[in-house]
Amino acid sequence: MAEALPPWLLYREEPYQLASGRLSHFYVDAEQLFADERLRAAVLADWAALLDKGRFALLPVYQGGHRWAEALGERLGTRAEYGVPDDYDESDMTIVIVEDVLTTGETATMVTDKTYRDLNLHVAPLVLAVVARHRYLSLRYHAWGVLELPDWEPADA
Repeated sequence: MAEALPPWLLYREEPYQLASGRLSHFYVDAEQLFADERLRAAVLADWAALLDKGRFALLPVYQGGHRWAEALGERLGTRAEYGVPDDYDESDMTIVIVEDVLTTGETATMVTDKTYRDLNLHVAPLVLAVVARHRYLSLRYHAWGVLELPDWEPADA
């Protein structure tokens, strides 16, 4: 590749196997995303502007969302709780699912659907992602960055 990629976007000829099981020449390194202080500040500022009013229950998606949810909670202060409080009231608090990288959207969709059902919500939770590898029509989400990264296809496909 002729163009320099940011340190959090990796490329190699032999495809990476992504957490979704799919193969791609491109890999978004979530560790590098969080480690980049300027990028982290930009993402949190973007999310905080989006969540400028109200109270929020922050639910991380497995490993990738925990650090981002904690950092966002610190940024929002008393307007955010980590997890869903026992006295949760949909009219008073919005559920926000936090993810680092949306690859297929399947994990975020699963967490969203389970939360929606378990809490008998009227509105689907909002998913915040640092980077989305595609655009997802089935999710109510906001990504700081959207990269249309192709999955690997064998030459004989």
